[in-house]
Amino acid sequence: MQRATAADELQAYQMAPYVEAVLRQPTTTPACRYAARLLRARHERTRSRTRARSLLAYESLLDALRRTTNNNTQLSATSRLLYALATPLPLHTQLRKEAAEEMVACGLVGQAITEYEALQAWDALVACYRLLGKTQAAEQLVQERLQVEPTRASLWCTLGDLRLDDAHYHHALEVSNGRSVRAMRSLARSAMNRKEFDQAAVHWEAALAFNPLHEQGWFALGYCCLKHGDHTRALQAFTRCVLPLLYLMLSYHTIPTHHPSGTQCCPTGPRECRGMEQYCSSTHAARQPRTSIRSTDRGTQAHP
Repeated sequence: MQRATAADELQAYQMAPYVEAVLRQPTTTPACRYAARLLRARHERTRSRTRARSLLAYESLLDALRRTTNNNTQLSATSRLLYALATPLPLHTQLRKEAAEEMVACGLVGQAITEYEALQAWDALVACYRLLGKTQAAEQLVQERLQVEPTRASLWCTLGDLRLDDAHYHHALEVSNGRSVRAMRSLARSAMNRKEFDQAAVHWEAALAFNPLHEQGWFALGYCCLKHGDHTRALQAFTRCVLPLLYLMLSYHTIPTHHPSGTQCCPTGPRECRGMEQYCSSTHAARQPRTSIRSTDRGTQAHP
């Protein structure tokens, strides 16, 4: 189902009946049942009404993993490994990270801090401290990590966010040999807050040179150029901002014209053909000439 459908919000709803069918089967293998419970928890975390139930499901899954790790389970290793490689089972650390993110979404920031400390996820831990308003604790944590990793640019950027000091962003650029995109964006936002749009435009251009697909960066660059009075560069930046959407629309309109099956979309053709069947059929129907229906004494006739 994940391979045959697009990765959108409807995919989880389309997979829900299959997940429930797996959970209702009494002879399901432990790995398949565990994967089905995880998929259901991930689906429930996207809705506000079932988010608390999703958090309980994550805790239940973590408890099952702890019992398995401590050999406190009645299942044998052979039964637990059956279909383990064929199911989308994440690593233990990744599952704990997902559970911690769900705790933060439910407002349990203090409990999430415990999980992040055990996982040594320092960036997420600093974000939790900032959510609780513990700026000094976050700054102390960053300084402790800098003593261990003094050349890590992201830590210097985080320290700059906490102290609101551009010197730390410049130092992040130095330790990264001028390749820290986060430091460039932070310098650009800081210059925009000071209304120095010409300097902000320079930093945005430097950041976009490494990642030209950042749409927010192109929009911010266009805004800075517009405030600075450079309308030509502003027009170029805003054009680059909307070009991906324009290319996407042109691609969708070009697919029916260069379709491998001609003017008709064949459902039994290749996978690309089947994937665009609905779009091609609607496009071809829109291209058909319209007819008007007029009632006469002899019956109903169609006239062009």
